[in-house]
Amino acid sequence: IKATLFEADILLKREDIADILKQDTVDQETKEKLTLVLEARDFSKEIGLEPKGSFSKYSKINNENLLWVLSASKKDKLEAKFWWFPIVGNIPYKGFFSKEDAIKSAKKLETQGYDTYLRSSDAFSTLGWFDDPILSTTLSRGKLTVVNTVIHEIVHNTIWVKNNAFFNETMANAVAALATIEFYKNKDSSLHEKSKEWLERERIFSTLLNTTINQLKTLYSSEIEEPKLLEKKEVILNNYKNEFEKISSRKDQKNINNAYILAQEIYYKDFNSFIEKYDLKDKSLKRMITYLKDVSLREEPYRIINE
Repeated sequence: IKATLFEADILLKREDIADILKQDTVDQETKEKLTLVLEARDFSKEIGLEPKGSFSKYSKINNENLLWVLSASKKDKLEAKFWWFPIVGNIPYKGFFSKEDAIKSAKKLETQGYDTYLRSSDAFSTLGWFDDPILSTTLSRGKLTVVNTVIHEIVHNTIWVKNNAFFNETMANAVAALATIEFYKNKDSSLHEKSKEWLERERIFSTLLNTTINQLKTLYSSEIEEPKLLEKKEVILNNYKNEFEKISSRKDQKNINNAYILAQEIYYKDFNSFIEKYDLKDKSLKRMITYLKDVSLREEPYRIINE
C-alpha cells in the first residue's frame, strides 16, 4: 500500500518539462539538466530504444533519496534471496520507500542468518506501464549521471526479460554507458572524455568483481570448516575492498559481504561481454540494440551473449 501511494504521489506531481523550461523562476542549472533529459530521450529513440511517454515530465519529491533497495544472501554461500512481484517476476532485491521499513526488514533477515546490504536509489522504472518522470533525486546528480540514468531506465522500458534481473540490469548498465559516450561525442568534449573514463572504470570493476565472485565460489565449494571458511571469506572481501578503492572515488563501502557482492553482480554480470557485442556490431548502438531485442526473446539470453 505504501509503495502504491508513493508512486501515485510521484505521478500526480508530474509537470511537463517543456512548460518548466519556459518559467523565469527556474534556475539555469535546472533548465540545463531538464534540457539534457529531453535530448537524451530523443537520442534514445535514434538508437532504437522506446521511451514511450517516459521522461517528458518532471516530479519533485521531498525525500533526499527515492527508495532503499535491500539485497540478502546466505553467509556461507553466494545464494541470493529472491522476492516475487507481479509483471517483473522473481528479482534478487526489494525496494522500500521507507528507510525504516527497509532497516526493519534487513534486521529480520539477519536474525535468520543472512548477510544483508541496503543501498539508496534515486530512480526506477515502471517498465513503460506508466509515463515515468525524471525525478528531483536524479536531477540533483551530475550531468553524466542524469543522461546515463535516463537511458538506463529507457532500456528497461524497451527490453525486459521476466525473472532475469541479472540480464536486464547488466544490459541496461552497458547500453547506458555506451550511449552516454555517444550522446556527448559532438556535444561536450570534456564530458565525452569523462564518459569514456567512466566506461573504463566500469570494465575494470566488472573484472575485479567477477574475480572476487569466482574466488568466493571456490571457497564455498570447499570442505573447510566454518570458522576457517569465514576467516578466508574476510580475506577475499578485504582484498576486494582495497582494489575497489584504487579504481573508485567512493570510500564508503563499509559493509562488504555476500549480499553486497551479489547486489553488484546484478549490474555487472558479464558486463564486458555486452561491451564486446557493441564492438562486434561495428560500434553501432542501433545494431547492438536490435541484436539485444532479438536475444531477449530467446531462451538463455546470457548464454547467447557469451557465445
